[in-house]
Amino acid sequence: TFNDPMEGTLIGFQLWVAAVEKAGSTDPDKVGEAIIGLETPNLTGGIAKMLPNHHLTKPVLIGEIRADGQIDTVWKTEGTVPGDAWTDFLTDLRDRGLPSPLLVISDGAQGLIAAIEQVFPKALRQRCLVHRARNVLAKIPTGIQDEIRDGFWALFDTEGLDCEPGPKLVERIDARIGAFADKYA
Repeated sequence: TFNDPMEGTLIGFQLWVAAVEKAGSTDPDKVGEAIIGLETPNLTGGIAKMLPNHHLTKPVLIGEIRADGQIDTVWKTEGTVPGDAWTDFLTDLRDRGLPSPLLVISDGAQGLIAAIEQVFPKALRQRCLVHRARNVLAKIPTGIQDEIRDGFWALFDTEGLDCEPGPKLVERIDARIGAFADKYA
């Protein structure tokens, strides 16, 4: 799915405000009870609804990454999918002929990760680097965010390494990661 953290933040904030108003309180337990069943528009079309398991209904999009790094949507659900239905959803896609992907890139949603590992156990899985970068930057002071962001993306730049893909390249990138971690530890 294309899951933008900005959309998640907006939906979460809108639902929290509505739950506080419904509960008449900011008490976390009261807000947690009041938020179940609340709905708000999402940015990808449709309505996000908070389910009893505290997952949202969302549309699902499958994309293909172009050579320029942009993503083309190749398929999307007609409506939203319940947040606890990933296993059933992926099983249905597999049963209708979707072969196991070589690589699945996703955000850190544990339900989706578990479903991918169950339905497509041979698929490699990678945490989305954009989501990871945004999560890291959200936790550091704004004064060093540009430096950290540039250093993070430089870790994955293989240009100029004069090395074919394989163990030697992994070793060189691991050394970069170690140096980056040492610099900010």
